[in-house]
Amino acid sequence: SDDPESASVKNTVNNNINVLIGNYILYLDEINNENAFSTAGKSKLATGIDTYFTLLINTYPDANLNRIKNKAELMLKKSESTSIKNSLEEIIILIDSKQIKDQAENH
Repeated sequence: SDDPESASVKNTVNNNINVLIGNYILYLDEINNENAFSTAGKSKLATGIDTYFTLLINTYPDANLNRIKNKAELMLKKSESTSIKNSLEEIIILIDSKQIKDQAENH
C-alpha cells in the first residue's frame, strides 16, 4: 500500500491480529488434553505460554486481549498442572496490567 495509515491497511492488520489471537486460543485449548502430556510436555506447554503469549501481549497491547484472558481463566479452573496454572496466572496478570495502563493513559 502507498499509505500505511490507510483504513484498508489498518483493517487488514487488525484482522491479522485477530486471527493470531484465535490461533493462540487454540494453543490454550490443548490444556483440555493435559492428561495426555508427560511432565516434560506440560512443562513445555507452560514455557510456550510464558514465552509466546508474553510476546504477543507486549507486541499488541492495544489489541482486544479479552478472548485470551477469558480462555486463560477457564483453563486455569481446568488445569491440574502447577506449571501451567502459574503460566496462565502470569498472562492474566500481564493482560490486566496492559488494560489498567491503557485506561490510565486514556483518562
